Amino acid sequence: MTAPQAPAGETDLLRPAGAVTCSADLYPGLAPWATFFRPCGTSLRKPSRTRDRTTVSSNTRGVLWSSRLLSVVFLFFSFLFSLSAASAADLTRAQQVETLNEALRAFDRGNEMRRSNPGEAGRSFREATDKFQLLVDSGIANGKLYYNLGNSYLRAGRLGQAIANYRRAERLIPADGQLEANLRFARTLCKNQIAASGQRAFLQTFFAWHHGVPIRYRYAIGLAAYVLFWLLLVGRMYFKTIRWSIAIVPAVLLWLVLGSSVVYENLKLAESTEGVITADDVTVRKGNGEGFEPQFEQPLHQGVEFSVIEQRKDWIHIRLPDNNSGWIRSNKVELIS
Repeated sequence: MTAPQAPAGETDLLRPAGAVTCSADLYPGLAPWATFFRPCGTSLRKPSRTRDRTTVSSNTRGVLWSSRLLSVVFLFFSFLFSLSAASAADLTRAQQVETLNEALRAFDRGNEMRRSNPGEAGRSFREATDKFQLLVDSGIANGKLYYNLGNSYLRAGRLGQAIANYRRAERLIPADGQLEANLRFARTLCKNQIAASGQRAFLQTFFAWHHGVPIRYRYAIGLAAYVLFWLLLVGRMYFKTIRWSIAIVPAVLLWLVLGSSVVYENLKLAESTEGVITADDVTVRKGNGEGFEPQFEQPLHQGVEFSVIEQRKDWIHIRLPDNNSGWIRSNKVELIS
């Protein structure tokens, strides 16, 4: 099966978003761990000099030594956490800006040489990927950054990681036109085209509004319907001659439907884990071990999306869109969080 041709305007679609800037909203600072683990030894008071030392009981001395030991332990862990915080946010704001610009320049170089010099273009795309990934690893998380990282992975030929980062961006910037187009295009490149099961396809069609309307819009409209409901109730108390039920019933229904939709999606995100296969020729087995027989005749390839049923050490029990399931090694996938 040959890979589908890119749609018209693909170069524009895969252009990193220039709107990514290093602002306080996009790059939130990390609070130092030391503020949360402040040593408590300074609060200990020494015994009064006027008190006879012989009257200090062994229990009191034990409490003092325990307090000092506790202070040392807090200092030790404060030091460890400060090191971890420093490693997670080791890029200054200026370094973040420079890294972002370097990544964008590398992506542009790769785009310019993609047809004339594919080898050098591939190196530029990998450089852009490393730079964007460095920003993510330093603790920065926003939709535009994941979008750019997905573009770079796609150009570098790593389809699984591209889809995974598009999916992460989708959670943060839903209903983004460029993002949706890139994700659709990336999915067409997957060698395993697995159709959703009949039940799942029916639910997705029947509840198209749930999947198509971003959660923030559903939340805002539901909240407006809730406020309108109470305003109508208040109006009914003072103007009893008006038939308020004509407006109250639709407001209640709209509030209940959209509120349930928002609650369901939040629970689904909190409880379910999804992922993408990031390697080719992945054998799905009937159990969590190489000794189990293959579940399917054909292996799976990068870009296949799944939901996680359970994890056992180095193996993951996955469920595919057609409701078939099996076990694969955890180093062949990237989980979406």
